[in-house]
Amino acid sequence: MDSKKIATTIINQLRAGTDGYNSGIVLMMCWGYRQPTIVRKTTEYGFDQYGVSFKVSGLFLKGTVEIVLDQGADMYNIRFLNLRGREVKAVEGVFFDDLTRIVDMVVEKEGFK
Repeated sequence: MDSKKIATTIINQLRAGTDGYNSGIVLMMCWGYRQPTIVRKTTEYGFDQYGVSFKVSGLFLKGTVEIVLDQGADMYNIRFLNLRGREVKAVEGVFFDDLTRIVDMVVEKEGFK
């Protein structure tokens, strides 16, 4: 799968997700979602992994969310970065149906607990 298709799929999965009360589209507006960018990471074994990063301006996180597909495990790894680009939280092994809920928990509800 190419990088653009992976990034588009992740954004569509975020839009289709829910936190149990609100749709992903509403939640993305609450996060202040903007500037989606394709991400390319190289693993320690030399494999390329692709994903998407975007800026947020939520209650607990103002910075960047980076979501990368681990194609071998068919799961996502999420990194949350503050405005200075420092990682404040990372969550690995996330299934597609939990993406929206987990991003919302960190950006809007619980912060970095």
